[in-house]
Amino acid sequence: MRQVYLVASSTGRTGLGTYARMLSKQLPVRVLWTSSSLPATPVIDVNAVFSKSPIIMRLPRDGLVHCSDQQLAFPLFYQRRKSVVTVHDVIPLARQDEPFARRWFYRLIYQGIRHASHVIADSEHTKRDAVQHLRIPERQVSVVPLGVDHNVFFPSHAKREPATLLYVGSEMPRKNVKNLLHALALVQESVPDAQLVKIGEPQWRGGREQLLSLARRLGVSDSVHWIDSAENVADWYRKASVFVFPSLYEGFGLPVLEAMACGTPVVSSNLTSLPEITEDAALLCEPTPRNLADHILAVLNDKVIATRLSRRGVRRARQFSWERTAMETQAVYDKVWDER
Repeated sequence: MRQVYLVASSTGRTGLGTYARMLSKQLPVRVLWTSSSLPATPVIDVNAVFSKSPIIMRLPRDGLVHCSDQQLAFPLFYQRRKSVVTVHDVIPLARQDEPFARRWFYRLIYQGIRHASHVIADSEHTKRDAVQHLRIPERQVSVVPLGVDHNVFFPSHAKREPATLLYVGSEMPRKNVKNLLHALALVQESVPDAQLVKIGEPQWRGGREQLLSLARRLGVSDSVHWIDSAENVADWYRKASVFVFPSLYEGFGLPVLEAMACGTPVVSSNLTSLPEITEDAALLCEPTPRNLADHILAVLNDKVIATRLSRRGVRRARQFSWERTAMETQAVYDKVWDER
């Protein structure tokens, strides 16, 4: 029997955890859960990393090892195995504004990826970054998009909350939430009752405090609702008037796909992988406050635009499923098994 071991982090961030869980449901794999979660902060706590990370994890000698996250691949540096690594992004290497210590640390952590038998990338953009920054041969990287659970994320005919903006994600600087707060202030000049619901843990040391301070200075504190976690985030997608995703860098952008599947009109950054995922199903723009505000207002003030985006989003989201992700991942496994 061709045994596959899926290495996954039990404390992983939402998107990474969803990926590992859905693969484990769809494929005959044995999951090796690790409690590691490398810090998403500007400062690297070496003691914490080495005490919690899988840097010294012992990998099975038999079968094929699939590291479900690039941060879990370091053991391949010193344990050569028949293996697959999924690279969701290489943000610490690709973004020049990352602190030097983080860039150096992740360049070390990512060394194991180069010893994988094959690499899976979430998007064509991530593939290009992996080839450029990790120096992996292009023929060794396959693009397998993420999916969406259509039993959970689906449109509803229920009336949406008026003038309600939704953002789902962290408060890391690259997520550009500060420009979203500035955009909300601009939107309120025309739509005074506009509200923003922000769902997701900060995942960045000091991020929440900085954003709360900015919201106070902009005079929008009472209009922003901070929710660290929601039991059924799909309900929030279905309630929102518009989903806004101002991110400066995404390896894929799973919340955008989930929003489209729920029929929520999407205003998104036009950077990195996001145009690839949305195609014509979202309003894309350079994510400056003025651009974001103008596109949000276009959705709020024009039912024709909102309806068109909703329909296109549902149609585009149907092209993505976890069944497709699993099938294409299995094809990568088969390719690795058949290689000498």
